[in-house]
Amino acid sequence: MPTTDLAIVGAGPAGAAAAISAAIHGLDTVLFDDPPRGPEPGETLPAGAEVLFRMLGVEDAINEAVTIRHRGHWSDWSGNMSFERFGADSSGIWRGFQIGRAALRRILLRRARQVDVRIVRQRCCGILNRGSAVAGVQTSTERLFTGLVVDATGASHWLARARGDRVCTASKRMVAWFGWASSARATEYAEPRMSVHNDGWTWIAQTERNVCAWVRLDSRPGAGRRFLLPESLKGFHSLGRERGIDVTRRIVEKQGGEGYFYAGDAGALLDPASGHGVVRALMTGMAAANHAVRIIRQARPAQLELSAYDRWIRAAFRREADALERFEMPERERQLSAPVRLVRGFARGISPNH
Repeated sequence: MPTTDLAIVGAGPAGAAAAISAAIHGLDTVLFDDPPRGPEPGETLPAGAEVLFRMLGVEDAINEAVTIRHRGHWSDWSGNMSFERFGADSSGIWRGFQIGRAALRRILLRRARQVDVRIVRQRCCGILNRGSAVAGVQTSTERLFTGLVVDATGASHWLARARGDRVCTASKRMVAWFGWASSARATEYAEPRMSVHNDGWTWIAQTERNVCAWVRLDSRPGAGRRFLLPESLKGFHSLGRERGIDVTRRIVEKQGGEGYFYAGDAGALLDPASGHGVVRALMTGMAAANHAVRIIRQARPAQLELSAYDRWIRAAFRREADALERFEMPERERQLSAPVRLVRGFARGISPNH
């Protein structure tokens, strides 16, 4: 009967980061990879991400793949433009990254293979239980018993649904629409731009030489209309059809339990205005792996590790959800000068050269 120390379900940023971290620290790790069905948003990463890339051993590969880095972003509050810089230190100006999710995925999975993670291209269709504990995963071809399971499947909340764990919503229902468009004018958005409207916001950023990505969210109660190419990108050529994604803020009631952890959006989902979904995914994946190492290799009490992880995730989620609620208030122009202020909770204290 096959066994392993750690099974991670989902090979996005959270799952790949968890697998790399666990393997580096000596855990026998299996990563189940069910590739996304289409393109994913999330190319913009804030300054500070290089600390995580360095810890994962992918900093050089990321730097080779990235051609566009930004010092901050523009904020347009009903026609009042301001530039929000990330900052600087003795090593120089802090810069964010523009890297496609597909490229980031390839780099992280290549690194996972280098540190001997076994990657299985299968979808997990069920869980194995030992009493009330999660004891492994079931695929279409095998039953794999494991010391711990990390659910990094994203907003589908695979494990929470399989277990019947409660997923608590923390906002009205929200749908973000996103897409890509090409033009020689793409360089106008080399420094990304957040435009705030009475009914929501639009984010536009150059991601490649002549390509911009855009995200649009309608924040009105009950809103759900479809968005097309933003008016500010008039004259650009749409690349494929725009897509919608449910970004209702939500969190699983407990971030882990006997035999399992949640990581990334599988445990807590914030809408894109938080500004650092990929960074949060990397950090929570790495943290879940570190707690798993302490449980499996150092024989630390599982309940203490699970409780510490749960408190950290919930506290950070609450901070950011509260900031997002203030951002959506009618008087938000007086309370918060720019969405970059939201890039704090999970990445608090991290600077690029830390």
